[in-house]
Amino acid sequence: MTRHRQRKHPLPVPAGSCPTPGRAGLLLLCLLAACLPSKAAGPSDDDPEARPWTFEYGLNLGAYFANAATANYYNGGTSGTRGVRSLQQVLDNDQQYNRIRQAVGYDVSLHGLPGAMSYSPAMMLGFYASLQFREHAALIGEFNYTRLRTQDQFTLKLERFSNIEGDNIERYTITGNEERIDLRLGYQHTFLSQASYLHPYLEAGAVVTDTKIRSHQARIEGSNYSLFYPPTSVSSYERDYGMSVGGYAGIGLKMDVSEQFRLTAGFSSLYSRLNLGGNQALLWQHTLFVRIDLSSLRRGGDSANP
Repeated sequence: MTRHRQRKHPLPVPAGSCPTPGRAGLLLLCLLAACLPSKAAGPSDDDPEARPWTFEYGLNLGAYFANAATANYYNGGTSGTRGVRSLQQVLDNDQQYNRIRQAVGYDVSLHGLPGAMSYSPAMMLGFYASLQFREHAALIGEFNYTRLRTQDQFTLKLERFSNIEGDNIERYTITGNEERIDLRLGYQHTFLSQASYLHPYLEAGAVVTDTKIRSHQARIEGSNYSLFYPPTSVSSYERDYGMSVGGYAGIGLKMDVSEQFRLTAGFSSLYSRLNLGGNQALLWQHTLFVRIDLSSLRRGGDSANP
């Protein structure tokens, strides 16, 4: 008896239960098209926001106007173990007193100290660099250096027996010199105008100020008497000055002098607790400056010499 083998037929696949390769490829293309931005939706070549980032650097030249609140640190009344001594301590030293007595010609005693010292306006020199990441926006960093000077007069009483009280009071000069370094990091927003070569801007950020005493002395009859002795080692004594952290804000005007050169004039104010002596107050310091863009000069030279 002959057996007939039954042919096995594949099971039918329900329609729509599994996509065919052609439908899967079409679905994948649709997903990629939805994820990738189209040229119309993205920024065009004429969009200022799509321009490459611009790095700018240059010089800062200006004037520094220091707050007078810390100037009385140099009035001759400060004393302690941090390198600064008072005028009275100078007079209490036998060697120094005999030197002063010989120069004046009489016995002397401290009569009065200045009570309202102030700093003279000082020149500021520094560098800046900015990274423009939008047409109107940039990050800016600065390094500025200045030397400050304060000067006033104190009085000594001379022990004269034949003169009246008023003639026994002599005035002498006392001075203090310090240096400050400002490190700034901030944000700058420029209001660009296509119809003008003048572009105002605002900027604000954080600032670190390092203060260092350079000299502090009294001058009596042509001789200087130091009231400050710099440390001979880091552990010799605790410094009476140092670094402080604060903030700053400023305004200014960018001027396109030519296609290759830009000049910036500005004003800024710093607000911090200056680390000098026992100062605990938050104080304002002000600067007026001009920024000279050196990077634009370099770009102009490169374009002139292809």
